Amino acid sequence: MDNVNMTYIRIPVNAQYKINLGEIAGSNADLIIHLGPYFAYAIGGKIKNEQKINEKTEKNSTKIKFGSGDDCHYKPLDFGLGAGVGLQIDNRRVIIEFNRGLTNISNVSAYTATNWSFVVGVIFLFGK
Repeated sequence: MDNVNMTYIRIPVNAQYKINLGEIAGSNADLIIHLGPYFAYAIGGKIKNEQKINEKTEKNSTKIKFGSGDDCHYKPLDFGLGAGVGLQIDNRRVIIEFNRGLTNISNVSAYTATNWSFVVGVIFLFGK
């Protein structure tokens, strides 16, 4: 069974809508909803696989090679859509977000590979 993990630098371009919830524990609170496209560039990754042969398990790990050549595993550029919700209290924000890649990043024409990610994050806003 193969397990593919990739690391990307992702740049989201989100539209955001704030709904004021009033005061919670003496602080102003807002519900944040955001949606928009993202652009991403791969900076690393590994393919890990495990095979069971004659009651013996073999584990292998291969560094992913990004590019468009025949010797490359995946294309480095990705484009997709993201959506999320969050709660902001004063200068702190907690978010939950889902991102879905729309680009086929596979270098093999008979195979389709796309990215998806689920994000939980904490954000501190400075200068607010």
